[in-house]
Amino acid sequence: MDMEVLKQKIENLDLPKSVKDELFEKLSKEDLDDQIIDEIIEEVVKAYKKALIEPYEAVGIVAAQSIGEPGTQMSLPYEEKIIIKDGEFIKAVEIGKLVDKMIEKFGFEKVGNSEVCDLPIEIYALSLDQDEKVHWKRIISCIRHKNNGKLIKIKTRSGREITATPYHSFVVRRDNKIVPIKGSDLKIGDRIPVVKYIPANCIETICVSEYILNNNSLDIPNELSLTYDFGYFIGTYLAKGSVYDEFIKISFINEEILKNIKLFLDNVDLKYEINNKDIKIYSQALIKLLLLNFGYNYKKIPDFVFGANKDFVKGLLRGYFDVNSIIDNKELKIFSNSKELIDGLAILLSRFGVFTIKNRIKENYALTVPCEYLKIFVDKIGTINQKSAKLKDIITKTKKYKSIDIIPSFGNALSKLGEKVEFPKIILKRYEKRQEIERNTLQRYLNRMKELGLKNGLDISTLKEYWLLKKSVDSDVIWDEIVKIEEVNYDKEYVYDISVEGLETFTTFDCIITHNTMRTFHYAGVAELNVTLGLPRMIEIVDARKEPSTPIMTIYLKEEYKNNREKAEEIAKDIESITLEGIADSISIDLWTQSIKVELDENKLAERNLTLDDVIEAIRKKLKVKIDVEGTTLYLKVKTPSIKALRKRLPKVKNIQLKGIPGIERVLVKKEGDEYVLYTQGSNLREVFKIEGVDTSRTITNNIIEIQEVLGIEAARNAIINEMKKTLEQQGLEVDIRHLMIVADIMTADGVVKPIGRHGVAGEKGSVLARAAFEETVKHLYSAAEKGEIDKLKGVIENVIVGKPIYIGTGCVELEIDRDYEEGKYKNNESNEE
Repeated sequence: MDMEVLKQKIENLDLPKSVKDELFEKLSKEDLDDQIIDEIIEEVVKAYKKALIEPYEAVGIVAAQSIGEPGTQMSLPYEEKIIIKDGEFIKAVEIGKLVDKMIEKFGFEKVGNSEVCDLPIEIYALSLDQDEKVHWKRIISCIRHKNNGKLIKIKTRSGREITATPYHSFVVRRDNKIVPIKGSDLKIGDRIPVVKYIPANCIETICVSEYILNNNSLDIPNELSLTYDFGYFIGTYLAKGSVYDEFIKISFINEEILKNIKLFLDNVDLKYEINNKDIKIYSQALIKLLLLNFGYNYKKIPDFVFGANKDFVKGLLRGYFDVNSIIDNKELKIFSNSKELIDGLAILLSRFGVFTIKNRIKENYALTVPCEYLKIFVDKIGTINQKSAKLKDIITKTKKYKSIDIIPSFGNALSKLGEKVEFPKIILKRYEKRQEIERNTLQRYLNRMKELGLKNGLDISTLKEYWLLKKSVDSDVIWDEIVKIEEVNYDKEYVYDISVEGLETFTTFDCIITHNTMRTFHYAGVAELNVTLGLPRMIEIVDARKEPSTPIMTIYLKEEYKNNREKAEEIAKDIESITLEGIADSISIDLWTQSIKVELDENKLAERNLTLDDVIEAIRKKLKVKIDVEGTTLYLKVKTPSIKALRKRLPKVKNIQLKGIPGIERVLVKKEGDEYVLYTQGSNLREVFKIEGVDTSRTITNNIIEIQEVLGIEAARNAIINEMKKTLEQQGLEVDIRHLMIVADIMTADGVVKPIGRHGVAGEKGSVLARAAFEETVKHLYSAAEKGEIDKLKGVIENVIVGKPIYIGTGCVELEIDRDYEEGKYKNNESNEE
């Protein structure tokens, strides 16, 4: 390229003068064709724009040190409460108290700067899954580490708050998926999930003596049923109740409320007296129960209430709202001087799918049921006649309101679905541009699109876009907008975290769903690998899928290895597949040298027992390239260099395998009982068996076809039985193992694993009618007619179809009756013969 033309081209770039001068100096010295020069200029401009930073953004050595802390700074302060399920009871516990108790009881393992306790007992956290539903998931480990002094406090539009370390992980919604994000990366306007529906157990009774200090003076039944009437009484006490030495007083009640209170008192045969709008109840046991569990000056919800049956909870909420609620500005509000009580009532309302807004008014805390949730409240909980009439009037007449229930980041799913049913584009594009839509609005559009689809002969419920959007409409969470983020000081010694099955999410007492990501930083057994469960796994098994959706292996070690963690980790490193990308600081295209530049990380090389020569040899085995070496940086040069050619080679370079077993992406080491066990993401049974130290007699995989190929058909049969049994048990289902054995026998009877489907067992049935009854009815009947097949009606299905006796038991025996049989005659003949 002519130097003047080059200089003019560079001068026109939107770059600093120093960068332009350096770029011209370098390009003018190189003998490059015009296309390469243009590509280099384009890449330099892109790289410059990407490197731009905002004023005050952290850069340099200090910043690098500060952001190197995430592995040990992902936690919550001691006082942050989380929701757990321990046995039948749902509890709100301080995370620090829980973790300290578990570490004191079961000990811990030092992992980096953290103390990790793997839990041998079953405690559950309320966790969010990718289906946007909340489930109770087992807490696998408790974690604590030293505090560095700085925390961030996040507040949402609904009044929820959470305090965490800046590197604690939260979750957000991105293109219809739940993805983790560091707290320090959150900004005002982002939306985080808050639970609006909580699944719960149904505790039916409580033993009063367990909830009071002295049970010598029980004047109420010791076993007290958690009925609606009992709940209603508790709700009125929480709203306007007082406790004295001799009696309980509930004030400011009308006739309708009084009538409901009396139902409980009469049922347990308690003495009471009524004076104007007050009622006094005389019961020492009830006084103790209320004082010790529900509080007095600052009231609260005790643990057993969170898991109580819905009638009791409904009665409690109804009682509280009947006595202590107002209707203001098309909203229903309650007040209390106790934040703990307001938080507890919000959780109880979540049992019915009623979402609330929290705020503080002077010395009191307020809880508001917004207009869009009034109908659910009235339908599922209700209130006294006077208020009920007003609420129904608001519900009927209010057409527009500012919704707090917004679904964010749904990508182009809505507009793509609209195109398929010819829905007006201009409406949907408006929402797609904003990437926000009200839940009720989205449900309305989905209903309309379903109608349009049916008119055109299209069932949209089978389309991927429909289910992505339907999942968000039916979710158990509200995507609550962040309105405030502030930094706070924290002077306690430790901060805390827990590790949970699945997506690693758990829920605070303020119902904010947060995330734990510590498991990605070490080999400790603080988490489980994701694996397909339930119906999808059963379908995989009976379909005899060649590859499970989440292949995993459980690798047991031989006697001399299984009790030594260091040896177990060495075996894990030998098994885990290491690619070039995994041990490189960066792999990129170097335009100046027209090559692929690989910058290796010396620490990672040493950690994986690899040398520079090992890497070079592995590259040469996979690619025909010239390799130039400068220290720990490699330049891979192809014969005909161009940006296109280099970009084409880049993915292949990144995926070059250096060590380990192909197909096994990740290995976790976990102590179970008195031995260490390896869990893998990915499966390769044949190669794993070759690793020294692996106990081949106990090592298993969930890939049934692989078991057949390596261990034979009998092993595959056993695997089918075990996998089905385990899957059913995980869902709490009991099926007699003989049923599973029959299925496994049918699938493996011919020496290979066959699916139970039209391409396997069902498709090979001897009966035409049986094949037709399973799938592709017309096809089977036409085919049989063409070939002149005969159905001998030997099986159950075909005989049921044609209405004949089943060929089983007496159905397969021909009986003949001797109508001339005479009992006496035969007896006489026998006598004569004698």
